[in-house]
Amino acid sequence: RHLALGDEKHTSATINPLLDESLEFIDRLYGSMLPYFTSKRVFIGFDEAYALDKYQTKELYEEVGAVGIAVDWMKKVAALTHDKYGYEEVIVCNIGFNTCCFRVLCTCFGYGAR
Repeated sequence: RHLALGDEKHTSATINPLLDESLEFIDRLYGSMLPYFTSKRVFIGFDEAYALDKYQTKELYEEVGAVGIAVDWMKKVAALTHDKYGYEEVIVCNIGFNTCCFRVLCTCFGYGAR
């Protein structure tokens, strides 16, 4: 619960991208799961990042917006995925896909497409 964005009354399902412990959690998760898969591609879900404009990220949101927060977090997770584990990142997101990071295939679902 302490890794989620939120306060005493509300907890979101969005991991706090400002905490070092959040990336450490992803690292431990990868270390415990990736050895059991043969694919060298990891699909990472960054969609539905609720509450980036509230709680612990509110001040940063006012400076750089949701896209700025999301892209910075994507870069950190992508670097961990690629540099430490040697996997290709496939990022599923609905914000920031036009300004995404290197080596990453970003998938846009086209919710607003006609």
